[in-house]
Amino acid sequence: GATTIASTPFDVVTRKIKLPDPGIYDEDLQTEHPMDRFVAIEDGKSGIALLNEGLKAYEPHADVDQTISLTMLRCFPLRICITNLEMTDYSKIDNGSQCLGTHTFKYAFMPYSGTVDSAKVWNVAERFSHNVRVAQIGPSFTGGKLPMAHSFIELGNAALHVSAVKQSENGKGWILRLFNPTEGTLSGKVSLNGGKVPPKAQSPVERQAAHFALPADTGKTWSKVRLVNLEENEIEALKIEADGSVKLDVTKKKIVTIEFVA
Repeated sequence: GATTIASTPFDVVTRKIKLPDPGIYDEDLQTEHPMDRFVAIEDGKSGIALLNEGLKAYEPHADVDQTISLTMLRCFPLRICITNLEMTDYSKIDNGSQCLGTHTFKYAFMPYSGTVDSAKVWNVAERFSHNVRVAQIGPSFTGGKLPMAHSFIELGNAALHVSAVKQSENGKGWILRLFNPTEGTLSGKVSLNGGKVPPKAQSPVERQAAHFALPADTGKTWSKVRLVNLEENEIEALKIEADGSVKLDVTKKKIVTIEFVA
């Protein structure tokens, strides 16, 4: 039968649409489920995904049309038990407490062939949720001569997803966190800043003296790249390739944290 596939933090979760008989349980089963950027319904051959921006819940229906309800607002009366004999209904006291006003929601439909993984639904959902931002910065030290395509983070496998990019807690490097939401092992190269150590941050006085031009590249390669845990303690050192990248094999459903040490 058809199933729903929903993105969640660090994972993609598959759920059956038709629920078991609730008679064997003490209460009705939960029909609304959490999601992050998309929910899809598929039969193994094709499917349709519902992409969204900021909506966090959905409910599938086991009807002929395989309907999916999308939760947009949660509005409910606020009732608080004052004592075991008395309850105050605040919705009757404060009429402005239930998300009144105009709301705008953004979502889209994506038909696809194959599966969520083969159709790269997660990648499309991320592009849908994160618009391109354009910012004006200082003049480049290259004199404006830049390649037609460039990325500070380069992933050799598009099925790997970036969760975080931050400075190391010890201040000596940069953290790149990736995860594999698929059911198979993903392999590929990973590179940060073209394999080069970024220049040090400038003070406001230094920036003004340089007429706000971007500082020149150091030309220095990373001294070390290592796998670390979430506390940023080393697990193992990684071999740095000639181009400054490292090779990774990330098993299914795994979160990987890499530290690039200056």
